[in-house]
Amino acid sequence: AVSEFATRVGRNFLGIRLLCAKCHDHPFDQWTVEHFYGLAAFNARVRTRGYGNSGEKDAVDHVELSYKDDGEVMIDPVKIDSDVVGKSKQSGVAKPFFLFGGMAPPGPGVDRIKFLVPMMTGKANKQLPKMLVNRTWGWLMGRGIVHPVDDFTARTSKTSLSGLLDSLTSDAQANATSMKHVIRAICNSQAYQLQCAADGTVTKVDFSRATVKQLSGEQLLNSVQVATKGKPDRNIGQVLQMVNSLFPAGAVWCETTPLPGTARQALLLRNNTEIQGWISGGGVLSKIKSGAGSVEDKVDEMFLA
Repeated sequence: AVSEFATRVGRNFLGIRLLCAKCHDHPFDQWTVEHFYGLAAFNARVRTRGYGNSGEKDAVDHVELSYKDDGEVMIDPVKIDSDVVGKSKQSGVAKPFFLFGGMAPPGPGVDRIKFLVPMMTGKANKQLPKMLVNRTWGWLMGRGIVHPVDDFTARTSKTSLSGLLDSLTSDAQANATSMKHVIRAICNSQAYQLQCAADGTVTKVDFSRATVKQLSGEQLLNSVQVATKGKPDRNIGQVLQMVNSLFPAGAVWCETTPLPGTARQALLLRNNTEIQGWISGGGVLSKIKSGAGSVEDKVDEMFLA
């Protein structure tokens, strides 16, 4: 769907949450209804065809994209609350308009995606490299300079560490936005190598000490399996299925994303039947129970396991 295209491109490639601009101008940022539908319009004439069944129900091995000379995205003022839209000036056909300037030319035979890509990756668009640097910093440091990493707004972008993000972005651009270079620069920084200990109470995250990070789903499940079975299964599909319910709808995550550390996560570990099966399934704990030693020694071994 073209609306999903605008939402995901904005969030995943630009670090901007545009979804509310689908119905009304952003309440505390510059994005308008025209920006949302203008980005969606780049995908209006793209057609998809799946082919090659991998054996699973409704699964396909490949997706073919093609361009057709028809189809438009419509901004329908009847379907959008006119009292909420406010400054929206446009109705009818949405023009393919990039958030940071530039439009696909009108007329037949124009593949709009081919115009969007250079706008997205060109030097004039600072937001893409800034998002990449910030997301990489968040992955390595446990928290983005702009946090959440997919929510750049006029408010979140103006922090005391804005100069740091700008400097890292300029350095990345000077090195062809090489992710190897970005990772090397962050890992070689003093901030990355700090301990998490602090002399006093830390009231805000300013990276003056290391941030204690939540385990990712992959780390958590591997750790539980080592504790209960002696070795990890390293089954990414199993990880994704088990921790899926811990992330809110619309969140961008994978097996290496730090878990939210909520009560739901605690309940998963306490009540999940599969984890309980690992505990009672004749693995590490059974060997400790049947081994030599006093009850006190076995309790210590179980605790350490």
